[in-house]
Amino acid sequence: MSNVDVKIKQYEDKFQELKMAFQDRAILQTGITVSRIMDNLERIALDFDLGDMPYAKGARFDPDKGCLPGTREAIIDEITQWVNSPDGDNVSRIFFLSGVAGSGKSAIAHAIAHLFDQQMRLGSSYCFDRADQVNRRPSNLLSTISLNISDLDQNWKTCLCNTIKGNRSLCTTLSVTEQFKKFILEPAKALTTVGPILIVIDAMDESAEEVSRKTLLDVLAKGISDLPSNFRFLITARPERDIINAFSGNQHIFRKHMNTIDEASNDADIALFIESQLSGVYSLELEWPNKHWCRMLIESSGGLFQWASTACRAIKETKGGLRPTERLSRFVSSGQGLDELYIEVLHQAFDPEDDTVMSRFRSVMGAILVTRIPLSISTHPELRADDDPADLVELIVQSLGSLLSGVNQPHIPIRALHASFFDFLTDPGRSKSYYVDPFHHHRTLTLSSLRIMKLGLRFNICGLETSHIRNTDVPGLNTRVEKAIAQHLSYACIFWANHLIVTEYDAEILDEITNFFHCRLLYWLECLSLMKRVNVASRILHLILGWNQYTNDDVASFAKDAAKLVSAFGPAISQSTPHIYLSALSSAPERSRVAEHYRPLFPKILNPRRGKANDWPAIVAVIEGHTDYVNSVAFSQDCKRIISGSYDRTICVWDSETGDVVIGPLEGHTNWVSSVAFSQDGKHIVSGSYDQTIRVWDSETGDVVLEPLEGHTSGVSSVAFSQDGKRIVSGWGDQKIRVWDSETGDVVLGPLEGHTSWVNSVAFSQDGKCIVSGSYDKTIRVWDSETGDVVLGPLEGHTNWVKSVAFSQDGKRIISGSYDQTIRVWDSETGDVVIGPLEGWHTSLVESVAFSQDGKRIVSGSGDQTIRVWDSETGDVVLGPLEGHTCPVSSAPGGDLGDIFNENTKLEGGWLVNSSSCLLCWVPSWNRNRLYWPRTLLVIGRDAPPTQLDLRNFVHGYSWHKCKA
Repeated sequence: MSNVDVKIKQYEDKFQELKMAFQDRAILQTGITVSRIMDNLERIALDFDLGDMPYAKGARFDPDKGCLPGTREAIIDEITQWVNSPDGDNVSRIFFLSGVAGSGKSAIAHAIAHLFDQQMRLGSSYCFDRADQVNRRPSNLLSTISLNISDLDQNWKTCLCNTIKGNRSLCTTLSVTEQFKKFILEPAKALTTVGPILIVIDAMDESAEEVSRKTLLDVLAKGISDLPSNFRFLITARPERDIINAFSGNQHIFRKHMNTIDEASNDADIALFIESQLSGVYSLELEWPNKHWCRMLIESSGGLFQWASTACRAIKETKGGLRPTERLSRFVSSGQGLDELYIEVLHQAFDPEDDTVMSRFRSVMGAILVTRIPLSISTHPELRADDDPADLVELIVQSLGSLLSGVNQPHIPIRALHASFFDFLTDPGRSKSYYVDPFHHHRTLTLSSLRIMKLGLRFNICGLETSHIRNTDVPGLNTRVEKAIAQHLSYACIFWANHLIVTEYDAEILDEITNFFHCRLLYWLECLSLMKRVNVASRILHLILGWNQYTNDDVASFAKDAAKLVSAFGPAISQSTPHIYLSALSSAPERSRVAEHYRPLFPKILNPRRGKANDWPAIVAVIEGHTDYVNSVAFSQDCKRIISGSYDRTICVWDSETGDVVIGPLEGHTNWVSSVAFSQDGKHIVSGSYDQTIRVWDSETGDVVLEPLEGHTSGVSSVAFSQDGKRIVSGWGDQKIRVWDSETGDVVLGPLEGHTSWVNSVAFSQDGKCIVSGSYDKTIRVWDSETGDVVLGPLEGHTNWVKSVAFSQDGKRIISGSYDQTIRVWDSETGDVVIGPLEGWHTSLVESVAFSQDGKRIVSGSGDQTIRVWDSETGDVVLGPLEGHTCPVSSAPGGDLGDIFNENTKLEGGWLVNSSSCLLCWVPSWNRNRLYWPRTLLVIGRDAPPTQLDLRNFVHGYSWHKCKA
């Protein structure tokens, strides 16, 4: 081989070597890139899975609200040493700092949070705000904390995601107890972060009313020791009685009051703060040399940082025609205390003798006080009357920079710099000439809200392209909502009826409401759907009815019918906005007031060819979610919620309008849940189970408020609250009845003995003096609820088990239903049968009976799968049988329903979906069993035609917006 060939061979080998190296490096680089992409995708997936958890936006600490450097050094050092102290059983887990309003607790909390955030040791900070309780509340505290910690520790995030994955009801639970267990304790097991993790909770006293924060306080006080030993909680609050009691006598909680801080040290800190704020105001030193002006302010502050802070801001104020020296003189001569300071600040800005000025002040501040959430200086003018000057809000609040935040920033909500200022304004004894009566401002806000909706609501407001997907799957929907639905329009849609209901009836408002129903009702539902607030629609409609009091028939008929529309189609409306038109409007009954008015405006929606109801069926909604038989259900007193107990051992609380699970599934019972009931005030739930226990739950959070009530040797068949909610009665399989104290869980009466078989039903009379019981021994007994004596009975007459008993509202009658297929009404004093036996109507056992509120009607449910309503005076059937719990079928000819509704179409959770899971339409509950499918050759039934869909003019998918004329 020649030298040339050798050289060529060498080059070839070298090129091959380089090629291999390049390929290997490319493969390695590709692998690294793919790995990074997969890691990013995994992180994105985790964040997406956690996206539905309740999170309080804006609740984080504010570095600008912390302590001035050089102040509060002793207490900050004490807290820092406590956070960094070695882990151990003797170390307190909670540092509870309490003090009166204005003593500087929050500044310390913000400073500590900022300090440990810089050290990457802040797990979470959460600042409650009385003015923003809608967004910052006990029910989203722990979920917010967990999400914040997940950003600090990846293992925590992964565990949290695995805990909630595939369980949307858990993801959105409002139960503080369940949140603590699932969102805090479970992820804590996977925590890898070494060293202290600090959680700061500021202003606990502003979280909610005492009853609403009780469970949170209990969970924190009792559950804190179950967390890893490196967790520390700093909590600040005013010394409210319930908070002090919750945090007392616990070895894991260290308590410190602001008044224990050395007075000299406190004054020195206030002096340092005052000097830092006013050192540039040279006229003060000229007037009072050697910093005498500073000592004057310290003495007047009474040791309150808030007094000093407010005074300093006001002294630097350039508006109002007073020199800084004159302002200071007036402040120190006004006397000690925040109230005196507030009056002086207001006096310097607004002359109480000037009627025009004071009228404007009360008008603007009244609106700020009554809005349900804090609004910005740019939003407030939109909610004012048309004839108000455009700059009125700015004109008033710009003089209150020492008392309010957001006065110089157009898009920042206006808030009191300290909660005590709003308390002061609404107390005439404290604020005197500057008292603001909030009541008079509701009418203006009602009319302004209606005007805003008239101008802002429109069809397809967010430009949704397709009807085939749920709102949650629309790309960038949150951004679209923020752009299309301005803050004032959002506020108007959600809160207008809150102002209406406290406004006197008048013709102007009535005209606007009539116009609203005639022109914008469906567009309003659009906004609620997009903002995830469909659950407020029914409440608003019932508030309108309450305000109208049936004075105007048109408004009453619209409001009642719209409430039924929301009740029947709540799931569809809340899940996919286009289906307000494509499903709800199209499938509403023929004589629906809303459908009659709006259907001509939307000609290209689905039109059931056959099977459309003429009127709203008695069954307007079917709620699904339990995995076994539902054994017991009950409405709350305000009808906003439904509770259910099931053989699947769980309890659920449902929104009665949307069908969404709002609490639960509540777990704890180890056998079938046989009976559930709400307390009269709706705050508690009682449940009885075949596991031989009774449990009491908080109906807002789902937390267990009492340890399981035990003592019986057989399953609990029936439970009920007394009218005042203080007692619970239970019937058992051991033939006995017990009465319990609902607060302590103690047995206060019983066991009451007399029945010779299972006690199947128990109930209190309205006045709480008597208890009625029905038994498998075929008898009924009435007991004195104080002594336990039998005052009536045994009442005999039924020939089979007594399944259900109840008192009338006036307590004069008792109703009973039996397995003998009859119903009887008894005189509660004599025991005589006054009506019945009502027989020959139900063809199977009578499972449940109840009186209407006015006592004129009786409702019964039976094993024959029907419900009947009876006249309680005559025993005549006045309504029924109401059917829908079977699967009745009908007969109809076949037909071609088009490509979208074919053999691949199926019904999932009320939705007709195609093979690609696209949403075609929502089928109301009363049409599902009779739905005529293309693949069906013959359908035979006894009483109703099938639901046959006419799709010839139906526009959907990317053409859905063409449904409007």
